[in-house]
Amino acid sequence: MKNRTKEKIWQNDTDNFALEEFLGYNNERVGLINENLGSKAFIWWFVVSCYFPIITACMGPIANTISVACLVEKWRYYGPDLDRIDYGPPAVFVVNILSLIVGFLSNFVLVLHFIGRLSYKKSQIINIFGWSIAATMLLVDVCVFAARDTGNGRHKTIGFWYAVATTVLYYGCTFTLLVHFIGFCLGKYPPKFNLMKNERTLMLFTLFFSILLIWGGGMFSRILHVTFGSALYFSTVSVLTVGLGDITPNDVATKILIMVFSFLGVVTLGLILAMTRSIIQESAGSTFFVHWVEVSRLATLDNIRKHDTKLTRREAYDVMMNIRRRAKRRQSFFSIIATMLVYVAFWNLGALVFKFAENWSYFNAMYFCFLCLITIGYGDFAPKTGAGRAFFVCWSLAAVPLMSAILSTVGESLFDLAKSADLTISKKLNLFRGFSPFVSLENRALNKIFTTSDASRNNRGDNEYYNVGNNDDSQDDDDDDNDDSQEGDDFDDTDVFDRGTLMSKLEDSPSDSGWESFHVSERTSHPSLYSFRSKLEKLPMLTQAMRKFRSISRKNKDYNLNYKQWNKLLQLYATPENVKRVTDSRFWLSDDSPLRFPLNEPNFAVAKIFAKMESFLEELLHNSLESPPDYSIPNVSNLSPIPRDSKSLRSRRRASSI
Repeated sequence: MKNRTKEKIWQNDTDNFALEEFLGYNNERVGLINENLGSKAFIWWFVVSCYFPIITACMGPIANTISVACLVEKWRYYGPDLDRIDYGPPAVFVVNILSLIVGFLSNFVLVLHFIGRLSYKKSQIINIFGWSIAATMLLVDVCVFAARDTGNGRHKTIGFWYAVATTVLYYGCTFTLLVHFIGFCLGKYPPKFNLMKNERTLMLFTLFFSILLIWGGGMFSRILHVTFGSALYFSTVSVLTVGLGDITPNDVATKILIMVFSFLGVVTLGLILAMTRSIIQESAGSTFFVHWVEVSRLATLDNIRKHDTKLTRREAYDVMMNIRRRAKRRQSFFSIIATMLVYVAFWNLGALVFKFAENWSYFNAMYFCFLCLITIGYGDFAPKTGAGRAFFVCWSLAAVPLMSAILSTVGESLFDLAKSADLTISKKLNLFRGFSPFVSLENRALNKIFTTSDASRNNRGDNEYYNVGNNDDSQDDDDDDNDDSQEGDDFDDTDVFDRGTLMSKLEDSPSDSGWESFHVSERTSHPSLYSFRSKLEKLPMLTQAMRKFRSISRKNKDYNLNYKQWNKLLQLYATPENVKRVTDSRFWLSDDSPLRFPLNEPNFAVAKIFAKMESFLEELLHNSLESPPDYSIPNVSNLSPIPRDSKSLRSRRRASSI
């Protein structure tokens, strides 16, 4: 079953625009996955379509950088003091050159596809075969060299271990692209990388960063009098701000060049980190949230149908909100657990390799890796062997930026949890002290805007109706305390159009708008003028509601509409065509429910209200063009306009200043 999140909640183009505009996740990229949101395969193919291309785009340039080091570095030395160093047999060197050329061409083809110069199928085929060939050539080279050309006093240098690392990275690129191509062949997504514009830019920054490392390796190998492989290790330590201190500059010129190189490297790495962090935040968490909401929602609906459970509209809303809360907690929990698992994996893998490469104790290796992951680097431990330094370059370039991005994301999640806990504690303290629970002024005002009936407005008067938010605080608190108890559970066809709803106030002629002096005979004699003037009286409520929601959206981006506000918002768009779906008792659990998605709810409400005003004004314009009011009628002066000092006019002026 194909999944499309471009849902037609109320089968209205403007509604679709509002939904897509204020979704809390990227609707465009999720809609490319041809799997149901609630299926187990959805998450896997989403990760493959979105993140495997990014992983490839980062691994490819780094692999090319390290392949340069494995080419220019000699692969073996004789004796304990590096008395003699060579490349080994000429065939090893030739195969190494061919592998480097094929690897660079494959990465160039990937760049062409990223910038839209080459089609998906052509680039995938070239890349998969290209990197497979490059990796296999290096693998054969490494295996033959290790078996025949080492031992008996001949030892492997850092160049050999760079070749091993390049082989692993080339095969990694082949694997990620192959899995992505298999997903396309299975019809899980169209022939394209599921990437946004900023994610495509990420590869260009990674490419620039790789070029910067090659430049640093070549430059520092000359001025520091070390090999290219060691200079590449020094460049990595400098850019990642670890600073182990085992290689240091010894003159002024070198120090100046290091400052320039480090500045460029840190700035570029910071941009890569920011992009990686935004990608994780904008797509991963919200998409997992939607998936878990959908899984729970479908399971709940199946259970309801199986047991033939009868739910009121309010009960369905409460069930859906409970599903959303559980999904939010699960999202936060999953984010923290996944981060800890990735951190522990990088930490222990690095410690295990350094234990054998540097002959350290496992505790000292863990101590060294921990300090590097949080970029401290005291320098009491530093890799000295070729295997240790080559592995450090690959491990640190992957671990340090990734962990920085993930930890910052988890830090924000923990901060949000702390804010939620603080708000919960505040509410409990207020209840304990005998006060009503905290409800913001905007929330109280919106409740009044959306729930005040015609009868109550007549009793309270125009001032109280239009100047909401300025009423007595005790009355506000009482209203808030009784919100749930006063709201009915059911929502039927008559609720939409009766005189106690917002819809009726917009569609019917107002009875308390100051037009009582417009006599029935005059309405009958001049219907077009009366219709035109009376419709203009319907705009203040929409304008005031929009103003309040805009204020809320600026002050609180996480504001959530309550049950009454959601119902009134639906009633605002209830029409004879869609009212049966909207009034269904299971609406909040249905496929049409907007609660399936993370929404910016205040802005969503503003878009809905604005769309209503837009359609309303279009209707006025259309009607006026078809039958324009006759303003030249002889008795128009007898139509008793609203007095300028009337109570209604003063209340409108106060409302317009809110």
